Amino acid sequence: MISENILKTPSPGIAEINLLVEKMKKKGEGIINLGQAVPYYGPCERTLDFFKNELGKSHIHRYTSDPGLIELREHWSSVLAEKFNFSFSPSEEIIITAGANQAYLCLIMALFNPGDKMGLLTPYYFNHSMAVKMVGGEIVEIPLSPENGFRINPDQIIEMAKRNNLKALTIVTPNNPTGTTYSPEALEYLANGLLRNGIYLVVDETYAFFPDPEIGHFSPGSLESKPERIITVGSFSKTFALTGWRCGYIIASKELTHQMMKIQDTMVICAPHASQKLVLLSLEFSLDWIKEKKDHLAQRALKFKEKAETFKPWKLLSSGLFFAFVQGPANGRQTVLDILEKEKLVMIPGDIFGSDLSKTIRISLGCSDDSSFFHGIDKLSSYFSQFSAQ
Repeated sequence: MISENILKTPSPGIAEINLLVEKMKKKGEGIINLGQAVPYYGPCERTLDFFKNELGKSHIHRYTSDPGLIELREHWSSVLAEKFNFSFSPSEEIIITAGANQAYLCLIMALFNPGDKMGLLTPYYFNHSMAVKMVGGEIVEIPLSPENGFRINPDQIIEMAKRNNLKALTIVTPNNPTGTTYSPEALEYLANGLLRNGIYLVVDETYAFFPDPEIGHFSPGSLESKPERIITVGSFSKTFALTGWRCGYIIASKELTHQMMKIQDTMVICAPHASQKLVLLSLEFSLDWIKEKKDHLAQRALKFKEKAETFKPWKLLSSGLFFAFVQGPANGRQTVLDILEKEKLVMIPGDIFGSDLSKTIRISLGCSDDSSFFHGIDKLSSYFSQFSAQ
């Protein structure tokens, strides 16, 4: 018999869309991708030039230590300390993982017992919900209001966390799927409130380098003392355009990382050596390059917001550098499938990100080059206009 927990876990909704896209591509149909969260560009060329020299060295084809290259852990520690005032022990409090999803699953396996409750701010990242359900945990959705762009109300969240006896709360900032960057001050207030009540806070910082420039980014380093119940997961995928290389990290107390190493060794032993080396070189040569890419994405996001005024009667609820979330008068899933068939335009239905989101759609702002992106937005605007005539 298949595990009941796995049977109760829904399949990833994005996979359905990707399978349809794959079939269309095999038929030779041209597709514009505003769907999956991948940068349209590749890694920094200077980094790749140095990386090519590493591939001929025999050691890069062998395991690293289970927690990852110590040079990478130390370098990442110094970057986070400098940029976000976030300090931790690179030898005891960080594990390099095969992406942020693996990091999150390791955490849930180490921390959760059947029946434990995880709070997710809705709209939420669907793989977080899947990980909790796989181990028999329960999801408590904490809905955020589209009327204020899905910003957070710390007092309300703390009250719901206490009332529902949460073991932990997960936040993603900047957010996937809404694009919203949460206020660092509000998050600091929220974190302190959760910690006072013995509730873990899991911060997914996959998009940490791409916040709303007017808001900035929260870090646990802003808290008054180093909290044992703050856990950070992240990925190098979006930061350095390395989605296919699968390299991420988790930062937690040494007691928790010690237990997670059992899972890491059983699951993958270590993150791929070549991926870790590519990230290490990216940290050495690509930090200025990140700013260039961020500035360009910010310019595109502004132009998108201007164009979104023409989406009516569909409404832009929120947006950031990588994502936008829209709501309209029709079922989002049916709309996504229809526009894929008619316009060859890929988007993701909002209903995979939580309850009461059946009339929403997530749009990825970063996965097509400029020409395809703006052409796709024009096609989207034209498609949405038909709803005004109905």
